Amino acid sequence: MYNKLVLYNFKNKFFILLSLVILLNLINGKQIKINLKNLLSTEKSRKNELPNGFMLVDENIPNGPITKDCGYEPTKYLKELCEDKEYCIIIPVNHFFKNYCGDIFKYLYIEYHCQKNSQLKKEKISIISFYNEINVNSIQEHSVSEFYQYANIHGYEFNLENINYVPGREIYFMKFYSVIEKIIEGLKNKKYDWILWVNSDVVIINPNIKLESFLPNDKMKKVHLIAAYDYLGNPKYCCGLNTGILFIRVHEWSLNILMRAITYPYYNINSELLLPEQIALNNILIESNETDHYIITPQQWFNNKHIQKGEFLFHIMGGTNEEKIKSLHKFFANNKNGIDWDLKTNEETRNEVLDFYNLPREKQISIKIQP
Repeated sequence: MYNKLVLYNFKNKFFILLSLVILLNLINGKQIKINLKNLLSTEKSRKNELPNGFMLVDENIPNGPITKDCGYEPTKYLKELCEDKEYCIIIPVNHFFKNYCGDIFKYLYIEYHCQKNSQLKKEKISIISFYNEINVNSIQEHSVSEFYQYANIHGYEFNLENINYVPGREIYFMKFYSVIEKIIEGLKNKKYDWILWVNSDVVIINPNIKLESFLPNDKMKKVHLIAAYDYLGNPKYCCGLNTGILFIRVHEWSLNILMRAITYPYYNINSELLLPEQIALNNILIESNETDHYIITPQQWFNNKHIQKGEFLFHIMGGTNEEKIKSLHKFFANNKNGIDWDLKTNEETRNEVLDFYNLPREKQISIKIQP
């Protein structure tokens, strides 16, 4: 079944019949399929020639038959924007739809329908980490080895980036550059659906837990970023997100938000930015009111320095490399037998995650602007 959606007036600031911003939002694994029909009219266009059920909102358009075409057809942009997506937002902006047609008034008539995927989709996930100086028996060596094996077991891709090609910036921003590269690859080749970024000071405690346990449910198609809450007891740096572990959907929103985070320090040169890439992403999300597109999880899920049995990851954040390796060796010494560390199942984790995701937004975790 096709749904007749809207007509655009490309000459008179894009009068839209149903809404200023059109949102097509599908669930249950369905995708948008659209059929675009261009309707052209001169200054003498007749209103009653429009499709049944539609009327023009600009009363100043004259009547008359269609007699000529100016050759400008911006339909490809809309096909690229919406085709095969589970949701899309159409915002008529002058950059894409400005009037090239002189005295011709031009409209776009959109039909769309929902088409269910033929097969149940398995999310394709790539794990990325960066470190350009790995020593034997270091925490970085432990981390890389564990995530490589974990990815092989569960069918993920693992990538270790080790070249700092922007040495003039803080090395922390290689995190975003590396993820951006992978997002672009995923968008171009449809090779990945999600990316997991992990710092090189993260080790796996419970390898039974799969990454899919933390992904959004079918009602959260707009959520493209999942990060854990970060509070280490310092009131000055309270209540933000932590970028040590990030789940990032391969989506143009993700690409745009990371590019903006990379440039944030250039536009905030008077800010301290003690944790530059982390504060940049945190503040961009808040200042741009991106609430619909990210979710902040409890710290213990995958950003916990004070690890408990059954939890997924141990993030040994803060301190020097020597202090971190001492913390890791102390952890190993205190837990030689390894009993009960992997008893928490993937199903238990997923149920806990979904219970949290289903909470009203005001009962979930919020973040604040960081100095």
